[in-house]
Amino acid sequence: MKLTILPVVVVMLAVANPVPAVAAAYLCVEDAVTGFDWEGGRWVQKNFRPQQWLIRKHELDDPVSSACVYQMTEGGLNVEWKPGEAQTSVYACYTRTEVGEEVGYAGPCREWLSKSGEVTQIECEGFVSTYRFTSSGEYVSTTTFGAFGNASTEDQRDSLGLAVGRCSIVSN
Repeated sequence: MKLTILPVVVVMLAVANPVPAVAAAYLCVEDAVTGFDWEGGRWVQKNFRPQQWLIRKHELDDPVSSACVYQMTEGGLNVEWKPGEAQTSVYACYTRTEVGEEVGYAGPCREWLSKSGEVTQIECEGFVSTYRFTSSGEYVSTTTFGAFGNASTEDQRDSLGLAVGRCSIVSN
């Protein structure tokens, strides 16, 4: 009796709390982060706290992908790979969220493809940072937003950073 009720409860919970459609997910762990802070009118080298990121590829009909789909449509970005074409990359919607934080909106990322159409590298350029990782697990992230400061407050600039680490797939 309990075995027949359990699947019904699971289905009811899934309908009551729908999970967004995620095509793939990666856990990326930074090993080291270095960069610069703006102090006293000059850049000072610093080491920063490494972070852990959950990077998710979202289906185009996922609500978090709405802004991403708009950017790709307006920018004429190619989202479909066709076997036999010379094309080597397509765009898809990804989120990068620090582990433990809420998922935000997805942005367009470029998937580099092998001749057979398998993803070999993913490259995402965000407003604040750019990150890329490979199917073999290498991860690099750069943060250059605010490097030139605000014209009205030249004494304030955002940190610049370079992170290296590893990614592993957690679902596909």
